[in-house]
Amino acid sequence: MMILKRALAVYIVCCIPFLMAAQVNWPPIDHTTRPWTRWWWQGSAVNEKDLSWCMEQYRQAGLGGVEITPIYGVAGFENQFIDYLSPRWMEVFAHTLKEGKRLDLGIDMATGTGWPFGGGPGITEIEACKNFEFKRYTLSAGQRLHDTIHFVQQPLVRAVGNQIYETQGIYKTEPTKGTIQDPALLPGARIKIEDLVQPISANKNLQALALDQVKFRKRLPLQTLMAYSEDGQSIELTDKVSTDGVLDWTAPHGHWNLYAIFMGWHGKMVERAAPDGEGEVIDHFSIAHVHKYLDRFDQAFGSMDLSGLRAFFNDSYEVDDARGQSNWTEAFFDEFSSRRGYDLKKHLPALLGGGNDEYSLGILYDYRQTIDDLLLDHFTIPWKTGHTQKIKSYVTNLMVLRPISSTCIRPLISLKRKALSSCGINLPVRRPILPEKM
Repeated sequence: MMILKRALAVYIVCCIPFLMAAQVNWPPIDHTTRPWTRWWWQGSAVNEKDLSWCMEQYRQAGLGGVEITPIYGVAGFENQFIDYLSPRWMEVFAHTLKEGKRLDLGIDMATGTGWPFGGGPGITEIEACKNFEFKRYTLSAGQRLHDTIHFVQQPLVRAVGNQIYETQGIYKTEPTKGTIQDPALLPGARIKIEDLVQPISANKNLQALALDQVKFRKRLPLQTLMAYSEDGQSIELTDKVSTDGVLDWTAPHGHWNLYAIFMGWHGKMVERAAPDGEGEVIDHFSIAHVHKYLDRFDQAFGSMDLSGLRAFFNDSYEVDDARGQSNWTEAFFDEFSSRRGYDLKKHLPALLGGGNDEYSLGILYDYRQTIDDLLLDHFTIPWKTGHTQKIKSYVTNLMVLRPISSTCIRPLISLKRKALSSCGINLPVRRPILPEKM
């Protein structure tokens, strides 16, 4: 009997926390506590009647709100497409906000079509995302460089119609033939770089082309030329390079390694872009280019009643879902110096040498930290504070956790389709938290 009494006592003590938790006073149910859904407007082929019907169905099903992202359209329905942010598009969007109020459905909207941000008539190669390329040369005492300092970007086109889309994650049923960076091509790929013209906006039927990444053959501008001696000296030679790439310099005593950095055009296009949203992804690291992109939304929404809109959102920073990384902006060297307190030009061998020593890894860390700073200071904060009222952010790159922490609504994201990550939750507390996948 004594054993039973003790067991009962232990049972009661263990159950007390659960009994207390059951008495928690939960907040009243409203549209923020109900599940939301993404709502892709394919080709923005929508109208008031169908929008109202869909939203009534969503409400009856118990949803709390929708996230609107216009994306590319369905072949055969081109006559119903609506150009993004056109007067007609603004009419159907205003109707959606009105219906959201009537039905108590929250409304979020992406500041763009598809992903990442970019495209539209105002984004040219000037505002487009960049990368860097480099070349290395060697000279000994008394020698002059016979080669020219130049780098020619090789042509590339990635387009949805050219590629075999294979499952890269845990559900693949057979060995993949390609990668996300270099997808396998269909036999007789129909879109060739020779068929495209510059600028991208001048190409007809961009919806059907569904371009993913485009690089034209072109000579890249030199950013810097540095010479490094065996005894640790460094000399900048950029001003000794002529416009045709000839270096006017004779190597002094010793052996010298020369590193030339060139600015390239990464070529990433907006994925799944809606009509009039096609084009090049913006340079997220340039505040001037970001402002130019967001000015389009200021003009479109400046006088509009947005009381029915909960938030604008960013879905998402996937610029590197391509061949190569977008890892540069024209003012990068100056930005690095002001943020890290030293000149990166003096340390290019460590940055580009692939070493695992503490010095090389430290330079690489500072480079990546500067990229992170620029994404926060030149993209996320201006986007949040200067152009829109309320922001939530969905991103996929671990590099951008700090920019997530500056936003008002946090994501719960899945990484590489393998596992859920609560990275957005583990940042400074801010509500609510939204799961991208469950």
